[in-house]
Amino acid sequence: MCAWSNHARMTQGEENMTSIHFASIGARCARTAITFALLASTQLAAMAQTVANVTVGQQVVLTQDTSTSTQLPLQLVSASSQITFGAGRFAIPNSGAPAPGGAVGAFGANQLQVGGADGMTVAESFTTKSGVNYGLPFRSSIQTSGAAGLDMVTDGPDAGDFRSLNLTGGFTLTGVYLQNFSTGGELQISRIRLDLAAGHVLADLNGTRAERFDDWGELDPAVNYNSNDTILWTFSPSTDVVGPTALDVSAVSQQNFVAAVKVKNLAITPAGLQFFVDSLGLAPLGESFINNVNRDTGKWGSIDVALAFTPAIPEPSTYALMGLVLVGVSLAARRQTNARQAT
Repeated sequence: MCAWSNHARMTQGEENMTSIHFASIGARCARTAITFALLASTQLAAMAQTVANVTVGQQVVLTQDTSTSTQLPLQLVSASSQITFGAGRFAIPNSGAPAPGGAVGAFGANQLQVGGADGMTVAESFTTKSGVNYGLPFRSSIQTSGAAGLDMVTDGPDAGDFRSLNLTGGFTLTGVYLQNFSTGGELQISRIRLDLAAGHVLADLNGTRAERFDDWGELDPAVNYNSNDTILWTFSPSTDVVGPTALDVSAVSQQNFVAAVKVKNLAITPAGLQFFVDSLGLAPLGESFINNVNRDTGKWGSIDVALAFTPAIPEPSTYALMGLVLVGVSLAARRQTNARQAT
């Protein structure tokens, strides 16, 4: 009886030790899981970055070191943009005379008129050469000018990085019926945004193909084509971007900082090409000029954006808030002094 009781007590003790052992293992696993969860949350917090849309006159605060909350207030004082359409060169057949190629030549071949939209302006230059268009002037360059802004990272180690450059305004193309080239139409490209990391130029595309007669003599009504935030052109982020793509924070904290960024060799996407063809009612011959732009020198051209930043002066409300904080700190210090004297 006693032997059985001792055996039972030993078994029960072993069970208790086993339970304690497993409980200890479970506690260690729980602590490990909590540690990993904390590390993961810390990494996610480090990865999470605030991206601000910055326009002219707007103040933005950069926080590079979130642990110390070191902040740098800045203001975008000016921002301008310019689209320069490519004018690569080719020879007129049987003449050897040079004429505009690229986008400029394609617009000329299809007799497209270029206009500005939403505040963007257009400047064109013309030239005349013997043997080309029988001595008549033709466009040799097309440029648009407008305002700009940007999307910029405002906190973390990447604070000051330009995520995208945003153009204010857009441009229009208008064409009329041109035998063997097009049936006519118009399009507008606006809200142009350069995604510097992805190598994309996105825009809102809105076009209307003019009404036309079909092969049976029936009137074909006008058709609208609309697509927002569409990739219109592409470029190489590594070779086609010239200029800084981030603020020099150490420099801008002491003086004004100017960034001139050029994105070149813009190549039209299949979606962009189809939008041109549909909206302008291009026939195969007219389409071939648009399609060949990607093969010409400089392709569709380039976009330049100039940004000027300056260290921002805190607003009056910021001074008022700082004053309240100083008053609060002074009162707290006085209370501590009174409490020590009382004891």
